[in-house]
Amino acid sequence: MLDAGANVITGNILKENIYELEKVLGRHQDVCLRLARMRQAKGERRSLVQERATMLEKQKQSILRHIQRIYHINSLTSQNSICGLELTCDLAALDEEQLSSVLGYACHATLMISKYLQVALRYELVHSASRSLVRDCLSSNGTGYTYPLFRRETEQRCFNKAVTLLAADIAQLMSARGLEYNNNFCMLRNLKLILSRA
Repeated sequence: MLDAGANVITGNILKENIYELEKVLGRHQDVCLRLARMRQAKGERRSLVQERATMLEKQKQSILRHIQRIYHINSLTSQNSICGLELTCDLAALDEEQLSSVLGYACHATLMISKYLQVALRYELVHSASRSLVRDCLSSNGTGYTYPLFRRETEQRCFNKAVTLLAADIAQLMSARGLEYNNNFCMLRNLKLILSRA
């Protein structure tokens, strides 16, 4: 009789343990099912994100093509022009108004490209047609310096610095597009490389 009672108690304990185990297994299956659903949803979200990223890249390329049409850049080894105005490697040889107009166009094209590619430029460009400026907000005094992209009533050193900073912004855009800036090329030729990737 004692053995039968012990067997009943052991059987009851075993049944309780089996019941608890079934509950744990049920919860485990629920967790596995939820995890599978989450993985599927994550995969769908990843697919949606990739699809939207592809759409965004296509839109950026379309915008770059439009900028290319607006600021038509001809780029040959010896001749480079934007909107029909020529820019030679020897900036001193160019007429003052022509040079400032070309740099104004280049400034605005660079500004538009940075805006639509969502690249924050290291040096702030202030487009004002042929009286455009470049701001170096990173300079040591905290307020920054502003350099003119025109020669009239400007120190040559300041003008040269402005051209260098504009070229640095173009180099930054090229880097963002996976292109390498070529110092041997005219500024316009490098700018055209960005636009021709559209």
